[in-house]
Amino acid sequence: MEEKRTARTGGGWAELAVPWVRRVFLIGLGLAVIQQITGINTIMYFAPTILQQTGLGSQAALTATIANGVVAVLASAFSLYLIGRVGRRPLLITGQLGIVASLIAIGVAFSFHAEPGTGASTLRSYLILARMLAFLVFQQAAVSPVTWVMLSEIFPIKIRGLGMGAAVLLLWLVNALVTFTFPILLAGVGGTTTFLVFAALNVLAAAAAARKIPETRNRSLEQIEEHFRTGSSGPSGPSASAPAA
Repeated sequence: MEEKRTARTGGGWAELAVPWVRRVFLIGLGLAVIQQITGINTIMYFAPTILQQTGLGSQAALTATIANGVVAVLASAFSLYLIGRVGRRPLLITGQLGIVASLIAIGVAFSFHAEPGTGASTLRSYLILARMLAFLVFQQAAVSPVTWVMLSEIFPIKIRGLGMGAAVLLLWLVNALVTFTFPILLAGVGGTTTFLVFAALNVLAAAAAARKIPETRNRSLEQIEEHFRTGSSGPSGPSASAPAA
């Protein structure tokens, strides 16, 4: 009877007093922050604004951003292939590094000066669009799918509901913060500085991911929990008993 009562009342915030559980919880929150601090929704929400600031006309900017949606869908479809064949951790880190390179490239393109309405201005606009599309490939094919898959894998059963709820809440709070501050930064300091700031944040995010986030591919939920509880590496390659997810 006592065991059943414990099973019913176990879990929740009290579990965070256990150091390894708290560590997993914080890693989950970190994944949520990493996913949003890439600036994905600045590209998705403000692409027309970004392109208009480069000198592209409003109608042309709206039309050009259709490419964002097409690339995002295709990259998401490609992620279904990648996620089962590439480790979560290297895919996440590769995506982060690609995002850093894309953000730097966008920032550098903003620094090119061209008179509005000229061929050089139009060329700069489409150069920035191409780099935005490269950003979306790394985000939608790597960082976003890894985030959601790992959030479903890492939390121990006793805090799975709490962990997922807290991570998703934080994800949307960071989304709101980034969405609110991006147009202010873009108007205040310009595209070059704005995108270089995001690039710097993503360098820190990539370093944190490389240091703190373990590999979970080819591990059962029990093996992942054992890894966090004991600190052991456990099986992680193709010979592991759990099938690839």
